[in-house]
Parts: sequence; C-alpha cells; structure tokens
Amino acid sequence: MILTIVLSGEVHFAYDGSEHVLKVNPQRQSRASTAQALAVNLRRLTVFRRQIRRGERDLSKVQLMFNPDWLRRGDSNDPLRRRLEQHLLGQHLASIAWQPDEQVLALCRALLDLRHEPDRLRRSLQAENLAHQVLWGLSGTLSSCRWGHANRSASRARWTRQRAPLPGWKPTWISP
Repeated sequence: MILTIVLSGEVHFAYDGSEHVLKVNPQRQSRASTAQALAVNLRRLTVFRRQIRRGERDLSKVQLMFNPDWLRRGDSNDPLRRRLEQHLLGQHLASIAWQPDEQVLALCRALLDLRHEPDRLRRSLQAENLAHQVLWGLSGTLSSCRWGHANRSASRARWTRQRAPLPGWKPTWISP
C-alpha cells in the first residue's frame, strides 16, 4: 500500500494503466482521480510511470509505504475493516483519493522537517510516530465517508475500483 500526500505542486503518475493526478487545492474532480492525497493498494509487481514537467520545482510530497495487512489488524467484524477489505484491500490497484484536513497536512510537514534531524534513531522514531498519526487521520476520514459515492468534501473520500505487497511500512519524504 502506498499513501501519497502532495503538500505543494502537482504530480501526474500511473501504476500499470491506472493514471492519477495529485495537486494542492484541486479545482475539479475527474475520472483521473484529481485530489491532494491518494492511497493505492499494490498487491503485485507494478509498472510505475511519472510525468515530470520542465520548470516544476515546487513539488513537495510525503509517501508512506506499508503492508496492507497492517490495516487488517483487530476485530474482523469491525465495520471499517470490512469496508476496507471490500473496497481497497482485496484488489490490486484499488485506490482512494481524498482531501486531507489541516491536521494531516501539518503532520506531513513535520515529517518533511525531520530531514534536518541529525540523530538517526530520533529521526526514525519520530517518523514512525508521525506516520502512524497520518494513518490515524486517514482512518478517521474513511470511517466517516459514504462508501461507493464520489464526494468533493474535504472530510470525505472517493473510492476508485480498478483491477507486491510491500514488507512492513516505511515513510519516505521527497521535497525540493
């Protein structure tokens, strides 16, 4: 599972034939999954393609990579877990696009700021803590969304159904 959150700029990318556009403050929602954040379930090897445009130097994003099984922990009768398994976890390239709230964006900025932390252990522990908080923010969005319906609200998510798990999870940050 890869969770990508754009803090500034715009990025066009695809996993196999599944194309996505992420940008800050999207003006329109489209079939191309225009949003500011996206979670994609990668269950097998996938071709990744990214379009880079000349002069685009203001791209700042955070990516969290984690094993989808991490979201299956807990009670199998939990409604959120059942929804995740039905809409996201069971299908290769299934995705959810959404607008993260200010709290999640602040956590992402804090993740990016960790690149200045000189102590490797401290940086690693802080990154793990912040990444868990970002995932907690995503889970709050998912638990309040109306499943199966596109919604443009900042507190709602949109599922995209499209037909190699990553070991553990690992936060990565990319910034200019």
